Amino acid sequence: MERKATCCFALVLLLFAGCMPVSYPVQQNEVPLIYDDHRYHADIYTDLLYPLRGEQEVLGEPPVIALGSNERLRLRFDDLGEDVRDFYVKIQHCQHDWTPSSLPVNEYLDSYNEFNIVNYVFSFQTRQRYVHYRFDVPPVKHSGNYLLTVYSRPDGRPVLSRRFMVYETRPAILQGEIQNSALPSELRSHQQVSWTVEYSPSLLNISYPQEQLYLYVQQNYDANNRRLYSPSRVDELQNRVEYRDFTGKQSWEGGNEYRRFEAGSLRFLGFHVAEVVYPESSDSLVQVHLGRDKSRRLTPYFSRNDMNGLFLVQNYDNDLPHAGSDYVEVHFYLETDGPPPPQGVYVVGAFNRRRCTEANRMHYDSSRQVLSASLRLKQGVYDYAYATPDSSGSCRTAYWEGNFQETRNVYEGFLYYSAAPGRPDRLIAYRRLP
Repeated sequence: MERKATCCFALVLLLFAGCMPVSYPVQQNEVPLIYDDHRYHADIYTDLLYPLRGEQEVLGEPPVIALGSNERLRLRFDDLGEDVRDFYVKIQHCQHDWTPSSLPVNEYLDSYNEFNIVNYVFSFQTRQRYVHYRFDVPPVKHSGNYLLTVYSRPDGRPVLSRRFMVYETRPAILQGEIQNSALPSELRSHQQVSWTVEYSPSLLNISYPQEQLYLYVQQNYDANNRRLYSPSRVDELQNRVEYRDFTGKQSWEGGNEYRRFEAGSLRFLGFHVAEVVYPESSDSLVQVHLGRDKSRRLTPYFSRNDMNGLFLVQNYDNDLPHAGSDYVEVHFYLETDGPPPPQGVYVVGAFNRRRCTEANRMHYDSSRQVLSASLRLKQGVYDYAYATPDSSGSCRTAYWEGNFQETRNVYEGFLYYSAAPGRPDRLIAYRRLP
């Protein structure tokens, strides 16, 4: 009798447990999501996110589009493997400071927030085999910052994250001006960018402009130097806010025009390419050796066209730039009079987020008095510069490239509006200078 009661009690417990939700332990190797442009997987290369106007790809443009326009965004990236993988995309709305917002998915998307990537193609006649993926970003219904993340199945781990911005055109007008620095000591090396905002009180409920408007500015499409501006004057009667400074707080290092090389063809030497070496093994990458560079810190400014640090995938030997371009080993050389500073010297550009990491650190050859680095890059046209981290760890190019007031830099202004603390932010104006 006791055994029968025990069995019945165990059966009741089993049935009750079956009605309870199953809880899975958190995996120790779970990858945290980074709210920035980031590659989580070593095989993901050459990710591009750029606007589409109609069916025209606007390469070399930042991923910033107007809400409700005919503009869309297209994502491209390569997976350096021979097999197709099952990737999907999720999109997250973010606040002005790139923290997740409270905006429900159904208020910024018209569909379930999981989009399969179904467009892919295998690389064509390349030494480095890869699969090229393409994804058109669905339209969103709310302005602001967004994080697009690519995940892999079945493990659900992120492999790539990219930021993009969607702005409104009616609530406010953002005007800017590039000027000489207000400080006499910076007149020949820095630039100052001032801004003016005029907002519509019928479209925005603004009681405290200093607390509800956030103006961020960045130079040359580089989010690493993104700054939050403070208003210098608020005119509530005219619905106007000014961002002008005469103390140097709004000064930017002028830098220099970016260096460039062209590897769009492996049949002839492109711009600043000194040698192309084909290895005997067909499985080895072609070696592209650039000409020797020198420091430009003490040389006069020389105007030249650049892409403000960006790069373009190009192939002059076939009509398939994205699937027919090969990966090559690019060798950079920088002449120096002695050992590099202890912080190191790095090759930077949009191709590596302009960040100083071990992957792009240069190595010193004392016998030749040259710094060198080799990077695996896809055929194309690349802007690059040499940088050394400062005391805060930020990559700075001034020591190797110099600072000049004449440099033709691009500045972007992003104006955000917060209706109340905790409410989802809106991006109510965007302006690019010049």
